Amino acid sequence: MSFVFGPDRKPPAGWRVSHDGELVEDRSVAGYVARGREVKGLCQLRDCRRRCHLDLERLAERGLGALSIGELKPLYRCHRLDGCGLDFSEQYGAELTLGMLAGRDHVGVRVACGGCRKSTVVRPEQVIERLKLEGRGGSDTPVATLADLARQPCPKCQARRWTVAVLWLDPAQTPSWLRDRGNRPAG
Repeated sequence: MSFVFGPDRKPPAGWRVSHDGELVEDRSVAGYVARGREVKGLCQLRDCRRRCHLDLERLAERGLGALSIGELKPLYRCHRLDGCGLDFSEQYGAELTLGMLAGRDHVGVRVACGGCRKSTVVRPEQVIERLKLEGRGGSDTPVATLADLARQPCPKCQARRWTVAVLWLDPAQTPSWLRDRGNRPAG
């Protein structure tokens, strides 16, 4: 798939489009800075108790914004003979909300059953309307909580395990759910 980003097709700050077209968190230093996420470390060994705070903004300013957090964390570990006990925790910053996705023709929310994998793709605006009708959310609802908000069982297998993914679609290809929307009669 090719992804051409114009000004209105660019993903929200701190997010990127994966190779399969899903919107995922940018796991780089620059992505963490854009989302306002912090990373802290605490050593759990009895005679150490070392603490560290990864200054991601400073690292990004020094040209290390493309470095992934997974590559950065081992650099903070010590070289004790019995191993390092430094555990990292992440304090969440800005979350991806439905309001950030609304109004973009190339975005779809895929809701899939965790049991039989039956899925459907809907527009963010439809999800917002349904949440408002049920009184359980709106445009400020984080995408990460949508699977927990689904109450209905799967019509095919009756399972209640749902997964949600945001699809950032290729502008060169019109998806069927968007194409069908244009063919419906008005009113």
